[in-house]
This record gives sequence, structure tokens and C-alpha cells, in this order.
Amino acid sequence: MIMKKFLPLLLIFTTYALSSQSIVELDKTDNVLTTSKKFEGLPKNVSSYKGGQISQYFSFYDLAIQWANSSTYGNFVGPMMPDTTTTIYWYDGTETSILKYGFTGVGALYDFSMPFWDNPFDDGDMVTVDSIFIAGRYGINNGSQKDTLRVHIFKADTLSANSGLYGGIGFVSPLDFLNPWTMKYQGDTAQGNKGNITVPNTTVIDYLMSISDSSNTTHAIHIPGGFQLSAGETFGMYFEFIPGSYGFNDTVRLNTNDGTTNNFNVYFSSDQEEPQTGQFWTYYQETHMMTNLFAYGENRYGSFTGGQSFLNNYLLPSSRRMLAMSVHATGQSSFNIEDDILSSVTIFPNPSNGVVNIELDKTASAMVTVVDVLGQLVYASSESFTAGERKTIDLSNNAKGMYILSVEGEGVNTVERITIK
Repeated sequence: MIMKKFLPLLLIFTTYALSSQSIVELDKTDNVLTTSKKFEGLPKNVSSYKGGQISQYFSFYDLAIQWANSSTYGNFVGPMMPDTTTTIYWYDGTETSILKYGFTGVGALYDFSMPFWDNPFDDGDMVTVDSIFIAGRYGINNGSQKDTLRVHIFKADTLSANSGLYGGIGFVSPLDFLNPWTMKYQGDTAQGNKGNITVPNTTVIDYLMSISDSSNTTHAIHIPGGFQLSAGETFGMYFEFIPGSYGFNDTVRLNTNDGTTNNFNVYFSSDQEEPQTGQFWTYYQETHMMTNLFAYGENRYGSFTGGQSFLNNYLLPSSRRMLAMSVHATGQSSFNIEDDILSSVTIFPNPSNGVVNIELDKTASAMVTVVDVLGQLVYASSESFTAGERKTIDLSNNAKGMYILSVEGEGVNTVERITIK
């Protein structure tokens, strides 16, 4: 399927774990050279969180940035090329290599029924993905060269043994045991455009780059006719950059904007805090999915050895990097669609300093719970509400960030995202 560029109107962008687990140490350093870059955010939408007709951008990056501590993360770029023979001269003129500082492909997995979204879908709802986005810098050294940004999209059932997904790569952090889903991958020792994900029934869309793309920080690909799936399924995408007239042992000089071939550098944010806060493992406990999946040089050439040799068969989840990707999806959501016949719950202020008020419009008994973004319970209390009575909960001893507050009882069923500033 060949697609020419789709220009969005918006320019400001803002799992069931397998029983056998292989533990991988967290990244202790971020290998990408520390050249900070600014880029436009991914698109986001503000909604009533009440179901109905949905047209929304879904971005794990936006969710992470909303509650991440800006003093502990930075924005970076990393080169993405078909193999590691290209020599890169960084923005400061330093000679480096893609094997150490780049990757050959990047991927993401989405769960549209995750309650942290502004407008989630229910598992049985049908969802149509019509556009996908990736932030990156397209560098042109040869204006006549025809380059392709290729994306593989698919839907999968994580409960199926033949899904092409895997949930058994584990990371141990100071916070908890992290167990994200990733895609199966098959590398290749040959040079050129080799190695790819091995997820069945993928659709390939080739996005033909043009000179105007070099001025954009976010690149949009329209899916002809849309891509349909059930919200109970997983949506996945995998990007690779294929330069036209690509040779081996090419040179790209980012400091002087020249070289023997064109290039594509992916934007992402990196958690720089030590020990790591896990802030870019966004909501893993709820979904186990994210935009942190990479085909590094080790995956590409099958060079992981010993106890980590199994990693040659999968995209590697990163414990530090959050790729700036998003998707736009539409559909009829039945999530919380029955709220209008339930008791009305008012939660304020939001954001707050940790002191939150809850009011019901009728007399009822309900359980009030609060969980953090890692799915850990931080507050639970059984309350008896009188209509119009205000109950106050104090969360001020908890860390700043985003939480999910639930009020559940007879005739009461409310879930709301709250923020402690």
C-alpha cells in the first residue's frame, strides 16, 4: 500500500503477563548522546469521559508528560537507519555509530480500553484507527533521493499463543516488577533493509517522504479506509526508515547537514533520574503497553548472548525512553454510558494539593479507592454518604502526579483521573 503525505489540520501535537518471565536489568545509562532537542507535542483531546461518539488522539507520551517531573527528563533524538554501517557525526561533530546510539526500528502497542485515556472505549466497542503519528527529524542530503517511512500496523489478541506479542520480559525497578508487552522480532546479519517484526497479518503502509517533511517535527500517516479492531484487541505499529539509493558505509553529518544519504532521527523523552522513577513506564500495571519498543543493533544482528540471547527474538522495551508517537481513533464508546442513570458524583478540586472533596447527590454507601499510575492502592475507605454531604480525603502525603479515584457502591459507579500538584 503506497501513501503520499497526509497533512493534519492540527499543528500543535500535543495485559495479562505470561507465567514464565525473563528478568532484564534496567538501563542504567541512556546511550543516546545528550543533545537536547525541542519538538512540538502530539495531538491531545479533552473530553467529558462519558462515552458516546469518540474522535480522539491517543498518546502514551502525553500521559507520561502530564505527570512526569520535568527536572528529571529531557527530550532527545536517536538515528533510525536500516543497518548500523552508517557513520554518524553528531550535532557537536563527534563521530559515533548507530550500533551504540541508534536503532533500526521502533514500535508501540495500544489498549484503547485503558481508563487513563481522556475517552476510553469499552472492550466490546469497535474502534477505527484513521491516522498515526511519529515525531522525528528528516534530514536531507540528497534532494533527488526517494525515501520511505514504512509502518507496519496490526491488531492482536494477547490471549492467543499466535498473537506475535510477548509479555514475559521483566524489569525490576525500585518501584515494582515491570512486565510490559512487546512484539516478536527476527533479525538478520546481512546489511541493508533486513530484520523485521514477526507479528502475523500486518498491513504495511509506505509513506513517501518529500522535501517539505524536513521542516516538520511530527509526521502523520493516513490509513486509507481506516483500520478497524475491537477495543478488546491490541493495536500495534512498527516504524522503519528506508533511504532510497541506500549504500553501505554511508556517512551522515548532523553538525553540517551533509553526507552520502538522507536520514531520519526519532524524537523521544528520556528519564534521567537515578534511581529511576519509572515515569515513562506509563500506567504499565493497567495495560502493560506503551511506546517504548526498540530494535537495537543487538536485536538486528542477533548478538545478545548467554542468558539474554532470548532478546534477539523481541523488540526490546526501554526502561528510560518514551517515544513521541500517537494514533487518532474514532468510534462509539459505551464506556460509562450508564452514568446518567447512576448517582452523580462530584470530585473537586482537580488538580489539588492532595486534599480532595467528594459529594454524591443521593444517600448511599460506597467504597472510595485511589490507585497510582503503577496500579498500587494508596487509599481505601468505606463511606456512608448523605445527599449533598461533602467527604474529604487527604492524599497530600503521596507523591505529586496522576491517580485514579473510584467511588463504587449501590447506584454509584464513578472513575475519575485526579492530579496532585
